[in-house]
Amino acid sequence: MARAVLLAGLQFGDEGKGSVTDFLCSRGYNLVVRYNGGPQAAHNVVFWRNGQRVHHCFSQFGSGSFHGAKTILSRHMAIDPPALLEEGRVLESKGVPAFDLLRVDEACTVITPYHRIANRMREMTRSVRHGSCGVGVGEAVLDREKGAPGIQVGENAGHLRRKLEEIREYKIESLKGLRDFSQETESLFQDLLEKRVTEVFASYFQQIISRVRVSGEAELREAVKNHSTVFEGAQGVLLDRDSGFFPYVTPSKTTLALAEEWIAGLDLEVHRVGVMRSYTVRHGAGPMPGETKEEALARVLRDEHNIDSPWQGSLRTGWLDLVLLRYALSVCKVDSIAVTGLDRMAEWRFCEKYDLGGEDFYSLGPGGRGGEFTRRLMNASGYFSEPVDAGALLQKIESVCGVPVLIESTGPAAPDKKVHPDFPIPENNSG
Repeated sequence: MARAVLLAGLQFGDEGKGSVTDFLCSRGYNLVVRYNGGPQAAHNVVFWRNGQRVHHCFSQFGSGSFHGAKTILSRHMAIDPPALLEEGRVLESKGVPAFDLLRVDEACTVITPYHRIANRMREMTRSVRHGSCGVGVGEAVLDREKGAPGIQVGENAGHLRRKLEEIREYKIESLKGLRDFSQETESLFQDLLEKRVTEVFASYFQQIISRVRVSGEAELREAVKNHSTVFEGAQGVLLDRDSGFFPYVTPSKTTLALAEEWIAGLDLEVHRVGVMRSYTVRHGAGPMPGETKEEALARVLRDEHNIDSPWQGSLRTGWLDLVLLRYALSVCKVDSIAVTGLDRMAEWRFCEKYDLGGEDFYSLGPGGRGGEFTRRLMNASGYFSEPVDAGALLQKIESVCGVPVLIESTGPAAPDKKVHPDFPIPENNSG
């Protein structure tokens, strides 16, 4: 029976899903399915080749590419053709035949420059920033859901320019009320009026179509039957459109729901993994009761691949938040846990409970995500444990999660990972 490991981040993203995917592909998994999100993903992988350190920030390709694993972009992915073309070229320069390994669902939503402009204009004019990545993913996904003009990868090439013009005109009409907000929004609106963008983007789109294999979902599901597959998620459960803390959410589903939907009916041996750091990071605005304001500690908890972003905002750091972890597991059931970042500290603390206006909260419950609760959570104070060592931290995580920690990571590369014998490793590579 074919194996499938489904990965979801249990925090606000940046948990190490790419690093874990890379590790699993080093141990015999040979196909990666990207089941949600889009080019806003930043999955950093370090690969050692002939004693040389090679780094890549995976965005639209699967994070197992250094090991020759193929990539499928499912219909729930939104793709950015120019960015996909550039990432593929960068991977080729690093010795990876990226486009030969890639298959794309014909129903993937295409992000255009007009979606990116709209995304940025909306974020600029919000009284409270949501922390958008500014690449247009949410704009394209929501447009598709409401039946607005859009493009899918499998579109007839002869209709491409007409459809691009329909998107541009739709965005001009929907955004004209925002153009006078600032000099920056007026500048973006002027870009929207520039018709030449259509021709440039159409050229990129046609280059991508000429280089990748586009397939229907039925054919892609058949491929999974013949591989050991990692379903690599993007972002984190706490940003989920339905279960996250509104309005600081993504338009994407970030639990395992889309992966479960994709494999429904397939005869697979499935193992679900929740990926988490041994501490907490978050880009930009939103509740984070376990955040630490200790500058020296924040410097320790940062890493070279997680930096501030002009759209997401600054990288915030804090101790592991057990209240949020309990909540994440209440909306995303897993069979085991992968913990990353265990090399960052000698001793850890964790946030055990919150003070919300004089009340102690150990668990948020299934209703703890509405706008009013989010506002209360923004003002919550965390209660922190005494320092513990890594062993005690892992025991605490297992106690809270009710499932074992089967992968431990003490660095960014595959050799820095330790896997428990109970974890399902493909039979052709049990070493």
